[in-house]
Amino acid sequence: VTIKALKEKIREYEQTLKNQAETIALEKEQKLQNDFAEKERKLQETQMSTTSKLEEAEHKVQTLQT
Repeated sequence: VTIKALKEKIREYEQTLKNQAETIALEKEQKLQNDFAEKERKLQETQMSTTSKLEEAEHKVQTLQT
């Protein structure tokens, strides 16, 4: 085994590690984006539900005042 061969092997390992790190980072980023989108969707649902309940309550108040 020569020094040149060892250097090449090290370079290959470094490239493999770099590729694995990039893949993991991309997977984590995708998961974070999906989690954020889900939380945003739930927030919108909650806001719509709250708005609906408020409108219903305002209607009941109006009905009771007349």
